[in-house]
Amino acid sequence: MAGDWLATLGRSLVRPEIFETLLSPAIADLQREAARGVIARARHYVALAAVMFCALARDFRVDLAPAFDAWAVRHVWMRATLWAVGFAGLTGWLGLREGLMVLGPTATSAALMTASLNALTGAFFAAAMTASAFYLVRREASTRSIVAVTFVLFLVALAVAAAIHPIRMAADRELYAIGRSMQSGSASSNALLSVWLGVQADAVEASLARGRDLRSALGVVNGALLGVILARSRRWRVPLTAASFIAAFFVVGMIVMQLEMSLLRGVPSYAFQRWRDVGVTFFVTGMWLLIRRRTPRPPVSPHG
Repeated sequence: MAGDWLATLGRSLVRPEIFETLLSPAIADLQREAARGVIARARHYVALAAVMFCALARDFRVDLAPAFDAWAVRHVWMRATLWAVGFAGLTGWLGLREGLMVLGPTATSAALMTASLNALTGAFFAAAMTASAFYLVRREASTRSIVAVTFVLFLVALAVAAAIHPIRMAADRELYAIGRSMQSGSASSNALLSVWLGVQADAVEASLARGRDLRSALGVVNGALLGVILARSRRWRVPLTAASFIAAFFVVGMIVMQLEMSLLRGVPSYAFQRWRDVGVTFFVTGMWLLIRRRTPRPPVSPHG
């Protein structure tokens, strides 16, 4: 019967009460008037698409509400913000230190700008998602709520990366120009500077820059998976799990690097390596969740 596949799809996507109040009457109208011809069915399918969108939006709002109530703002998002600021600060400091070590104090302004923007897009949102997923799981939040929060933070991270993209590119190019001038003005070869310039060459390439923005936003998704993994551990096992995850990432990463170097017969580009890191992280988190999918969550009070 016409609309049966839509009913099956709707039941799998939205809550039963939303399906019964929004989608079910529209599907019933379609089935009742399906015999009137192709035009009538097409008109109902268009209407059903709009109703489906409204149902998904209402369901999404219901999923998102528990993650942003008063308790969550105080006990989830304030903590997540502190963790994110701390991790972004550490990442920014390491980036600044690297730039100054290679280029010296003359590049302080450009290195500070680049390190700050990289920390914001590459570390802040990923750390915020990891911490928020951790606390939401401990609060016994539903999987749908965590998925909704991840989707929102992914969009926010992507929007922020797009908004600051011109500033970030200008700072990267300024820093790269300083490095090139130092290399051309040096009588002796500086191996560290040459390696740094090779890495930065991809960062200032316009055709690759948008991929960097997308990688930063995908860090939010990986951060959510990592937060879920960490939340399934207890007390001292949380840092142990984090250390084990990092070790697994490096082991798998080294195996993949060996395979790609043998297949590609050389060292791939910096952009390729960054995409490889994203893929390895997804692989490790996905396999970890599959292995631990039947591990019961620790009993934690919703107020602590």
